[in-house]
Amino acid sequence: MHNKPASQIPTSHAEDLLRGMLDASIKLLTRLHCALFGRNAAVAGGTCARRLRLWLPWWLRQAAKDAPWRSSVVFDKYLVVWAGAKESCTVNTATETAVLPKFNVKRKAQTTQRLGEFILLVDKTPAARLAIKMYISGFAQLARL
Repeated sequence: MHNKPASQIPTSHAEDLLRGMLDASIKLLTRLHCALFGRNAAVAGGTCARRLRLWLPWWLRQAAKDAPWRSSVVFDKYLVVWAGAKESCTVNTATETAVLPKFNVKRKAQTTQRLGEFILLVDKTPAARLAIKMYISGFAQLARL
């Protein structure tokens, strides 16, 4: 791919799963980090994050360099507000864009990047979607997944 890819828009299923997780938890950002960390390990299967980006079929690569593009996800502002993020008061638009330079974001990453990674995992990887549903059902009493 020669041109930068367009931002990805989450499916309603991914937004519903994220909303269900945010509804069911008290420690929202901690639960989100735990869900991403454990599920990324399940998807990676022992592969380092740098190599993982190169063989994931849905992570787009540049044609000339065979290097991965930065992935971006566009989602509604209410998800950032719902997560209780500190940066939610600085968002002035109806949508928020999370730019993911790599597959696995660090713990100190912004909430928008964590939400974007969650949405990408749920949309693109069925194994991660199932693992996240199982994780949510572990602490949610009435999780509607």
